[in-house]
Amino acid sequence: MGKGDSQVPELDAEASRGGTDEDWAETKKEYIQALTDMACGMTADPIQSASWHTMQAHCMKKQISDYILNPQWKSNLPRLYVLLLRCAEYCVKIMKHQGYSSCSKYHKESVKHLCEQALTRAPEVKAALHKHLDSRRDEASREPEDDLDCAPSAPPMEGDGSPLQSLEASRHVRFRSGDALEEWHRPLIRTAIASTCPDLNAARLKPIHVPQRVLDGFMAGAQENTLRSIETCALLGAVEADSGFQITAVIFPKQIGKSDYCEARGEEEMLMEVMKRDLIIVGWIHTHPSQSAFLSAVDLHMQCSYQLSLPEAIAIVMAPSKQPNMGIFNLTDAGLAEVRNCREAGFHPHSKQSFTVCQHATISPSGTVEIVDLRNA
Repeated sequence: MGKGDSQVPELDAEASRGGTDEDWAETKKEYIQALTDMACGMTADPIQSASWHTMQAHCMKKQISDYILNPQWKSNLPRLYVLLLRCAEYCVKIMKHQGYSSCSKYHKESVKHLCEQALTRAPEVKAALHKHLDSRRDEASREPEDDLDCAPSAPPMEGDGSPLQSLEASRHVRFRSGDALEEWHRPLIRTAIASTCPDLNAARLKPIHVPQRVLDGFMAGAQENTLRSIETCALLGAVEADSGFQITAVIFPKQIGKSDYCEARGEEEMLMEVMKRDLIIVGWIHTHPSQSAFLSAVDLHMQCSYQLSLPEAIAIVMAPSKQPNMGIFNLTDAGLAEVRNCREAGFHPHSKQSFTVCQHATISPSGTVEIVDLRNA
C-alpha cells in the first residue's frame, strides 16, 4: 500500500498563470512523483493464499482494460498510471508469496505476463499524461481569468486514440483489476491545472450501489448456517460505470465456518466464476449469527486485503440477532496502515479506529442480482 488512499491529488489552474516553463516542468515532476508514491507499497498478505491474490490480480487487469475501453480514457490517465504501477508491484509480490509454487502453471504464466504488460505500458501512460497536462496548461493560459470554470476539454491526442491498444489486445490474459492505497500525508500539489478538471479532481471514492436483493439473497443462502450459529460468507461481484460500482452478483464459495469464523475455499473455482461474468470484486458479505455488526481482527485482515486491491471495497456484516442487524464498513486510513503491517493471525487486538461505517455505499430497493452458490458444486 502506498502513501495515499484512492484520491488522486488535484492541481489548481490559478498557480500556472504567472509561472515560467521551468516552474511548470518542476510542477509536473512533483505531480508524477506524487502519483508514483501513491502506487508504492503493495503487498500480498501471507495470511491470504496465493490463489486468492491471483483472483485480485484478475480484477486489477479488468479495471485497467475498462479504463482503456472508456471513450473518455484520457480522464483516467492519473488513476491508470497509479493502477499500472501497483499492478506490477502486486504481481511481483504474488510471485514471492510462500504459496505461489503451488499455483497452476497457467496462473503463474498469467501473473508473470500481466506484470510484464504493466511494466511496459506504465511509461506509455506517463508520456501521455505529460502531454495531457501540457494541453491543460495551454488551455488554462488562454482562458480569461474570470472564466476558469468553463475550460474546454483537452484536444484529441495525435494518432488513433489510446496509446494502450496493445494492452487491450492482451485481454485474453485472465487476470485483471483491483486497487488500493493508504492515507497520503503529503499536502496536495496545487499548481497549473483547473481544479474543475474531472481527470485530476477525483477526490472521493466511487459510489457502490448495493441492491436490497444482495442482502435478501445472501441471508436466504445463509439461513441454514445462521440457525446453527455458524458464520457464512460470500463475495460481492460488480460492474463498473461512470456512476460507480453496481453489485450484480453474490458468490457463495466453498467454505468452512464456526460460530465466530468463516473461511472461503476453492479460490480457482471462484476466479472462474468471476471471469465468466466479467466482474470486479468490490468486497464481501458475512454473518455474525450471535454477535453484533462489527469487524473482528480476522475480518480486519480480510478487509485489508480487499482494500489493498480496490480502495472502494466494502465489508457487509449481517447480524440478524442484534440491532442494528447489519452494517457496511471499510477500514480507515489509519486502520489500513495498522493492519497492513500486522503479521498476527487469529483473534488479536486492533485499534477501535481501525474501521468505520462506510460512507460511499448505498442500499437501493431495485437492481438485478445473481446468486451463485458454489458450496455444493
